[in-house]
Amino acid sequence: MGLSKGINLLIKKTKTKYCLISEPDILIKEKSIINLKKIIKSKKSFLLVGPKYNKKKVKGNYELTKKIDSSCVLFETKKLVKFKFYDEDFFFFWADVDLVKRINTSHFKMAVANASFAKHYMSSSSKKKMYVNFLRDKSYKYGELVFDYKYGNFRVLKIIRQLIQCLVRTLFYAIILNKNNFSKNAGYLIGTFEFLFFFLKKFLP
Repeated sequence: MGLSKGINLLIKKTKTKYCLISEPDILIKEKSIINLKKIIKSKKSFLLVGPKYNKKKVKGNYELTKKIDSSCVLFETKKLVKFKFYDEDFFFFWADVDLVKRINTSHFKMAVANASFAKHYMSSSSKKKMYVNFLRDKSYKYGELVFDYKYGNFRVLKIIRQLIQCLVRTLFYAIILNKNNFSKNAGYLIGTFEFLFFFLKKFLP
């Protein structure tokens, strides 16, 4: 299903007025979550409110931000369903970049709550296996190209150049038995092909 479709499906099934999204490697206490709710209720223009990831003291209850870590955010459910959380054309990576860009070009705001804290144990949730890294690289390249396409940065020559480069590099690293670089370039190669299928489906009946 992919991250974007999965998250959107769960948000639509949420029956409470407010909803918290938190990745499994996030540690956040109930007190901080309650404060997130307090902050988002204080301003109608707030679409997403997130915690801080450091204990540095600053003045005020919150800080407006142009970029937020979507791995842990609280929002009003109906408002975000209407706005649309993730664009489902993104399978995994770049969905959060697209989300932040759309919010910044809307009348909504994002904020970081100064009295809410969280820890993100990113390294503990990932296993360094070649196949896992391959899937990540494939999804990253696919998302990057979809993002470029949606925001007018798509170039046919760029796609052709990347296909040739990735193919040559994949073959080269396969010959010299460099597993990590082979996996990375193979992921980029397959991700680019997947984007081409996505692109062609936009124009085919």
